Amino acid sequence: MFAMHRRVEINVCHSECTTRKQTSAELSANSWVMVNLKDMASLKAMGNLSKDTGNLSKGMGNLSKGTGSLSKAMGNLSKDMGNLSKGMGSLSKVTDNHKVIGLNRHK
Repeated sequence: MFAMHRRVEINVCHSECTTRKQTSAELSANSWVMVNLKDMASLKAMGNLSKDTGNLSKGMGNLSKGTGSLSKAMGNLSKDMGNLSKGMGSLSKVTDNHKVIGLNRHK
């Protein structure tokens, strides 16, 4: 990277370019600088895209983790509802037995 900056500094066209005609070698060198500056901008854009993609991936992972936690909580709720239903069934059975016992006593 250091060499690229050094090359850019050497080949940057200063105000004397406007007062004299540039040689084809100078034009070529300045074109090289412009191309490489564009490449550097492209690399920076690619880096930002990569960073954004990484953030999106991380966000998707967090969403997946959150969805998993929600699914687990829903499973626990379903299990609790099943236990409640089982408990209500046991309570109903006890109540029915109590009624039978009560009816037998009154006979």
